[in-house]
Amino acid sequence: MAVKAIVVAIILVLLEMVIAVLFSKQPESENYEIVQLIRSPLGILTLVSSNIVSPILEELLFRGVIQSVLREALPGVLAIILTNILFALGHGYQLGSTLGIFVVGCGCSWLLIKTKNLSVPILSHMTINWLVTLINLLAI
Repeated sequence: MAVKAIVVAIILVLLEMVIAVLFSKQPESENYEIVQLIRSPLGILTLVSSNIVSPILEELLFRGVIQSVLREALPGVLAIILTNILFALGHGYQLGSTLGIFVVGCGCSWLLIKTKNLSVPILSHMTINWLVTLINLLAI
């Protein structure tokens, strides 16, 4: 299952990048700010919180709680769409990043449905965040 989580993460990051290029006019300043934090004395704390703690907490909330509750009340696809609209709106600031994050969230939802194991989307989410961090560090 770990391999599936990592492969899906790589595919989702690639999709997210393509969507960002297609729909964003300029890079988000948040990426620059995060890179500056990583390069500051708060670097380790930033890396741990954004790449380990946040994915765990976000997956527990969005896939573990919100998606589960919505799936009991709504048809599955609608529950997934609503869950990931909330997930994307909490992350994206421009159209391209919001759409990209929506796709990432849908990928994590798909992993949960296929594996019935919340640790798989958590691992995928962590992998996505680490890949995006590395890309940002190399690009900025």
